[in-house]
Amino acid sequence: QIPASLLDRAWKQLYSSHRHGQSFSRFMAKILFKGPTVLVFKDKHGAVFGAFAPVSWHKDNKFFGDSTAFVFTLFPKLKVCRASGVNQNYMFLSTSLTSCANGLGMGGQKDYWGFHVDTMLEEGVCRAPCSTFAEMPLLSSDVTFAIEEVEAWGCIPDYKADEKELEAAGVKKKKAKSWEEYERQSNSVLDKNLEAKAILEAAGHTCHSEDVR
Repeated sequence: QIPASLLDRAWKQLYSSHRHGQSFSRFMAKILFKGPTVLVFKDKHGAVFGAFAPVSWHKDNKFFGDSTAFVFTLFPKLKVCRASGVNQNYMFLSTSLTSCANGLGMGGQKDYWGFHVDTMLEEGVCRAPCSTFAEMPLLSSDVTFAIEEVEAWGCIPDYKADEKELEAAGVKKKKAKSWEEYERQSNSVLDKNLEAKAILEAAGHTCHSEDVR
């Protein structure tokens, strides 16, 4: 169950594939270091499912999160699957590993996920049962699925990650005044170094080009 303190708040839509385009880089930039989130996916055969992530998303080569994480299905059946206590493989997000599939995952084990979406935000996989979440059914229409729609909701509006959270995630704030300045300094293209972009936003620096792309 989502903590009551979060239910009392007006959630903020961080990402919508309809509004922002179906892009994993855009999706990731919108959810990194945004505090607790609810993710909702709809596959091309109509199944609607998702997850509650109790801590900020960040890139890591191992699972993170805590036992208040859960997954759910909304259609064709309504079911919430809470942590089983068997393991602590709650949340996973990586774009640079070579030992397993990159992308965003919840539960299970690397390459045998509860569910997982790829770095194109086009396809995913769901395997049930899942050791991490009790009595988890197949959330999607099939074990492998094509993604139709994605939404991400921030449970704490205007959430700002503090330095302790950023340091725990193994990252440092960039000293650029804006994303454009950071981009010029690093000679990178927009949508590269997405974690640095999220850190700038967490520190209160607006990525001004976001709305015009």
